Amino acid sequence: MTVNRNNKVRDYLNKAARYLINWCRENKISTIFFGVNPGMKQNLNLGKKNNQKLVQISHNIFRFKLKAMCDRYGLTYMEQDKSYTSKASFLDSDPIPVYRIINN
Repeated sequence: MTVNRNNKVRDYLNKAARYLINWCRENKISTIFFGVNPGMKQNLNLGKKNNQKLVQISHNIFRFKLKAMCDRYGLTYMEQDKSYTSKASFLDSDPIPVYRIINN
């Protein structure tokens, strides 16, 4: 059962990353920003079922797959501290503050 689940998750993550890369290439988008919040799954209080669902999402694996595909297709991959991005609006041309430097 575990092998079957891992294969399905890997397949889904590969398809999601491929879809995102293809969409960016079709729309001439050359930079992908990925929101990262270290420790975002710890100390959650979303309810038992929602906590279990969120913890099972392979956020880091998706990050690594997306970064590898960006490198392969010549797109720029950058990570942004996610904890402060909700305070800035792209439409209003607000600057996005950087409070922590995230290593790629």
